[in-house]
Amino acid sequence: MRVYEYSVSDIYFKVICEAEELVGESKFELEKAPPNPGGVELKLKRRTGEASPGCAGLVAILHQSSADGYRILFVDKEQNVLNQIEASRDLRRFETFVAENQRHAFESNIGEVVFRTAILSYGGVVVHSAGIDCEGSGILFCGPSGIGKSTQAGLWKQHKNAKILNADRTALRVTEDGVLVYGTPWSGSSKENMNSKAALKGIFFLRQAKENSLSILSPSEAVNYMLPRCFLPFGCEELMDLALSNIEKILGRVPSFLLSCLPDYEAVEMVSNCLGVQGRV
Repeated sequence: MRVYEYSVSDIYFKVICEAEELVGESKFELEKAPPNPGGVELKLKRRTGEASPGCAGLVAILHQSSADGYRILFVDKEQNVLNQIEASRDLRRFETFVAENQRHAFESNIGEVVFRTAILSYGGVVVHSAGIDCEGSGILFCGPSGIGKSTQAGLWKQHKNAKILNADRTALRVTEDGVLVYGTPWSGSSKENMNSKAALKGIFFLRQAKENSLSILSPSEAVNYMLPRCFLPFGCEELMDLALSNIEKILGRVPSFLLSCLPDYEAVEMVSNCLGVQGRV
């Protein structure tokens, strides 16, 4: 039995493994636990004598209420269950089986789904987005795949010396210090992430265009752009209500904009002037 400890979005994760090979090294791993950490526990139990169910053919992740808490199902297009995670009612304890010979790092889909679910109880949500930190000011670029999120983040890195927190999946949390944007270990094909955070100053929903323009969105308008970009607990009304409450608080505290843009420096300056975030060239 091995124990690994991580900090993601200022949430402590204790991962208990029945086999040493189930977890690999990570920039989010802690050398030692903080005092009185609380946080979330994930138990990876070893499945012996049978093959791993795997997640080949996965098309959906569904959340269900159960007698002791919640059940998270990985299903294929025929609704066959490929794998499942059991979660406590307070979203502090998670448990699942993995194959005896399977290397299953915390950065795998199991860890990501656990994190997406656990953060709901910490006033947060995970968003398909690119997040940057420009001298302590966080900026979020949201949109579907291929719209230019990582391109805009890269332009800010090039022209404003911004740090890219994550180029594909960022976490947002409502805290006593305001809304914070965090890097996470899960960054899709970009592999660009860091274990850091920033105070979120603006959310920009991207739209490709032939010229750059910017318009502010009311919270009621922004939610229609935000919901398709969030990783939500489909299938469970109770958890969905929690997620929607978190999103409502985020959009009520942070201004949102529709950014019609080209992949150029002018788009960077437009956002920079809008937020008063200049960075360093």
